[in-house]
Amino acid sequence: MRDSRIIPYILMIGIAAGALAEGAMAAGRGLDNIALGKPYTMKPEPSYALCTDEDDRIQLTDGDSFGSSWTKKTTVGWSFLRSKVLITIDLGSVQPIGGVSYATAARLMDVGWPAGIFILVSDDGKRWHFLGDLTAFGAFDDALTEDPDTENFDLWVGRWPGARRYAVSYDILRDNIGVLKRGTPAYDRAVGEWIRFWVNHAGRKGIKAEQILLLLVDEPGNRDMDQLTIDCARPIRAAGTGALIWTDPTHSNPADALPELWKAADIVCPRRVYLWSAAPHVAEFYRQQASAGHRLELYDCSAPGFAMDPYSYHRLLAWSCFDMGATGMNVWFVALGRGRAWNDYMNNSECLAAVFLGPDSVTAAKHMEAVREGVQDYECLVMLRNRISQMEKVNPAHPALAKAKNLLGSVCSRVLTAQGALDTNWPADKDRSIADQVVAEVGEMLEQVGKP
Repeated sequence: MRDSRIIPYILMIGIAAGALAEGAMAAGRGLDNIALGKPYTMKPEPSYALCTDEDDRIQLTDGDSFGSSWTKKTTVGWSFLRSKVLITIDLGSVQPIGGVSYATAARLMDVGWPAGIFILVSDDGKRWHFLGDLTAFGAFDDALTEDPDTENFDLWVGRWPGARRYAVSYDILRDNIGVLKRGTPAYDRAVGEWIRFWVNHAGRKGIKAEQILLLLVDEPGNRDMDQLTIDCARPIRAAGTGALIWTDPTHSNPADALPELWKAADIVCPRRVYLWSAAPHVAEFYRQQASAGHRLELYDCSAPGFAMDPYSYHRLLAWSCFDMGATGMNVWFVALGRGRAWNDYMNNSECLAAVFLGPDSVTAAKHMEAVREGVQDYECLVMLRNRISQMEKVNPAHPALAKAKNLLGSVCSRVLTAQGALDTNWPADKDRSIADQVVAEVGEMLEQVGKP
């Protein structure tokens, strides 16, 4: 298959009436390239001006590879994508699967790697079966026969040295890995070998297993999604690597979720604005999870990021965490597209960034500073809680102890139920000084409780 240039979106390859064994892989395993010369369709059509020509319709299966250059007519490429690229290859007859591979290139001139390369097969071109994502796993037979490509991972962690955690979405395991069906011993063995490979690779870069967070199914909200999470988590846990499973549930009533979901996850992280709009029992369920010792976090991911109120959306997230008993907070700080936060006009998707990222710089915005203030607020509340706990043990008759308890019990309600506190629209009129006032009171109380 000819090299192609893809801006980083999902690439889907549908193989009708059979399956594809690409030239290089087929040669190495004694297989024929059954896609050679076969017709295919592309949706949307290639759009990169410097390489688009009539031969785009034959170059992906002509068996030749000319290297990669965005200026060569032998390259097939897309630009400014707003959706998936679907390539459908018609093999003409049902044929057995010998393997699948795909060659591409990126990193120069803002050309990005595909975020995923999904392989689907069909006997009739109507009913399709998902086999897997070529970007996520290596090659499997009865065991891992070809290591996954680590270039993208290495580039990513190289951009963020010293991060406390590296969170990865693998919402791709689904029902199969190639021909390995979910729930079978072969599938479990493949997933176990896969996670061991990645944890070992990360370890060679100084990243500990407990720094790796895996999101297996994004926003599970029904029992089918729960079961998928459970099935994917089981072999990862059995592998014993220490990598953590992070889930962001969206059940209208989390008590109806499969109980095994909460056992499968190391960290449960519902979305804060979802809790605001849900019935009171939903928040109480997650409070009980935290009280029972489960690691609870909260997150938000509204866009566009710069339109969010730094006070309500960013700073008060930490207050919601303290109120819920959560020990971590997460905010989408991603700049999507070509322009990034410095030039939103060039973005081809909404920008969620809270910082201005440049090629060699990071410039904080008010939103990032609000996050920092929220973290400091949280630490002040923790200090007061710890001081109260300590004083209850060493001096339960301290004259300021009861007053300190009353203050700690009221701070979150005063901040989070204030008029406009839950309105994340930045232009909304509200009193944004309440958190400062309460933190000042907490500081004064720390001094009082700290005195004999």
